[in-house]
Amino acid sequence: MFEEELSALSTTALLKAAAEERATESRSAARSLVHAVVYADRFHPDVCPERPGRRSSDGRERAVVLGGDGCPPVMEFCVSEYGAVLGVSPGVARDYLKCALGLRHRFPFAWARVLTEEVAAWKARNLARDCEKLSLAAALYVDKKVAHLLDTISPTRLAKIIKAAKMYADPDLAKAEAAEATAERGVWVGQSDEHGTKTCVIKAASAAVRRHKAKIDEIADALQAQGDKRSIQARRAEAVGIMPDSAFADELIARGREHQRTNPMPDASPGPTPSADVDFDANPGTDAGLNADVDASPGSDASFGADVDRSPGPDAGLNADASLSPGPDASPGPSPSHTSARAPYLAPARSRHCLPASA
Repeated sequence: MFEEELSALSTTALLKAAAEERATESRSAARSLVHAVVYADRFHPDVCPERPGRRSSDGRERAVVLGGDGCPPVMEFCVSEYGAVLGVSPGVARDYLKCALGLRHRFPFAWARVLTEEVAAWKARNLARDCEKLSLAAALYVDKKVAHLLDTISPTRLAKIIKAAKMYADPDLAKAEAAEATAERGVWVGQSDEHGTKTCVIKAASAAVRRHKAKIDEIADALQAQGDKRSIQARRAEAVGIMPDSAFADELIARGREHQRTNPMPDASPGPTPSADVDFDANPGTDAGLNADVDASPGSDASFGADVDRSPGPDAGLNADASLSPGPDASPGPSPSHTSARAPYLAPARSRHCLPASA
């Protein structure tokens, strides 16, 4: 129906209508925040009548503070009622009320820009959410420093500026958050799919991850030198299975280096195109509405769905310490389990010195 109506418009009129719809959407998002704070005001403990209960010993509705230091308390059951009317979960409704109250009481400059439609509501909500743990004085400092930047730079740059302002305003909290982030490190292995593929997520120290990736890339390059024509990502996946067999991995790397030394590539020949690595730290802003899932912690089971195997098990080969030199006590040969999985151009060997001669 809408498509037929818009088809009759000229290009100029269509663009004008699209701009008007965008402005209406921004205005509606700002008004939704105003609705949230007015709703919360009606459930302040001083003005909200006591709701009847069965017995006092069974417990009564409590007053809770949403949004951080400086926000007024509200009766706790109003959160679920708000979410039920809007058709969202209590967790999403709680986050929305927290952001709305935090903006009005802790970030007055950002709140004023939201009301005048100078800032997208979702960007202001991200500011309130990121600074929820700050004290009122620290939040006011951050508001003064970043409110005028909310709608002028990219979300990634804005997040870095907010982080710097938080560290200056409350250094102790910054240290506590850093320690908390360190405690969230770990390795999570998902279930196998119908193709025999697993997903593994590693969250570790930056230096350890860089060393691990360098080892994977070194094995992947050695595979290419031995004739593997697959993509770099496919060879990296193959390298993950080779790494636990340190003797075979070291021999493969040595053979790859020897091949590159004896068969140098011409200067005019372009090298392999490096693949773009995914930046998991990037946090691009999205028009996250009320239905956004705001409680997705890195260590949650949401990384792999409902059924996640957190135990390392036999597939936790990524933690093996692959030495760069096998040493005199190295295993005389690869285990049979790795022999069948190797590429056809790598013949099984009984010892480190029985691999076929390089071409």
